[in-house]
Amino acid sequence: MADATRESLAHAPLATPLRERLPRLSHAHAEALRLLFGAPLRWPLRDGALRLRPGVRAEHAIALDADGDRLALAFAPGTPCAELHNGLRWSDHVGRARVLAWALAYEPALVRLSEALGAALLPLADEDLAQAAAAEAAAEREALWLRFEVDGGAALSGALRVPLAWAPRLAERAERVAAENAPWSALPLPARVALPGPALDASQWRALRPGDVLVIGPHARLQRAELRMHGRLWPLARDAAGWRVDGAGQPFFPSQEIPVSSDVAPTAPSAETASVPDVPVRIEFEVGSLELTLDALGALQPGYVFALPAPAEGANVVLRANGKVAGRGELVAVGDTLGVRLLSWS
Repeated sequence: MADATRESLAHAPLATPLRERLPRLSHAHAEALRLLFGAPLRWPLRDGALRLRPGVRAEHAIALDADGDRLALAFAPGTPCAELHNGLRWSDHVGRARVLAWALAYEPALVRLSEALGAALLPLADEDLAQAAAAEAAAEREALWLRFEVDGGAALSGALRVPLAWAPRLAERAERVAAENAPWSALPLPARVALPGPALDASQWRALRPGDVLVIGPHARLQRAELRMHGRLWPLARDAAGWRVDGAGQPFFPSQEIPVSSDVAPTAPSAETASVPDVPVRIEFEVGSLELTLDALGALQPGYVFALPAPAEGANVVLRANGKVAGRGELVAVGDTLGVRLLSWS
């Protein structure tokens, strides 16, 4: 058994570092990719737009000259091309005649690409094959292969090689494309309207029982509330049509301690609770809930109105402690003071 294992290991392929199997990018190559694909871009045309994506080297690409730089281009199969006057196709020719025939057949497509790239694309018909091969090898070392598509007008797609040095000029000519988030724009997100309550210490929290009253503040506080959702809050004010957003949104953490006056007297910790950490408990009273879409969330700004009924004395509320449901209560008023009587407690 041991001999068989040694035999199989002897014929097993040697392990090589993964680093040697992954393609390597130079800093210039990585920077070019960042400029062109760090954000959605497109290159406008009179009848559409050019879109670029990372590509791979295309076989049988035609060499082009553009402002003295050597590019390469290969149109995808099915790209419309014209027949020549003699009834032949460009692929029926060889040598220099083949390049010229290709240029005539794809002239409309070359004009559109030249417009998008901001440089005239002129086919190169190299006479010296050895010199052409050397020029291609040099261009390939400092180049980026792209896959392109042109929308609008005749279908146009293929592979394009551009010098790495072209990345900044291409990025400058491009226009940003708005994120295509239409499928997500109607996604509903839960939100709640809450009256801020007191911040209690651990001993006050443990002492609460059904029937206790937590003080919110002056009765006028019934006209102010907060919209809370996904770690943000917006101040609200009562409006004839509902709740009106009364300020910009700001980050909010349910467990953060906000100094609010409370009429619940602190009690001395007992022996069995002395070791429990005195973690502050932030109370809020939920008076309404709703769902907002991503579009509506993006439109939230001062003046936005939610058509929700106003809470009144005797209205039931949901009591939350550090954002979690902890019980239920009802709004009560004693003179000018507004509070919540606990009805149930978990």
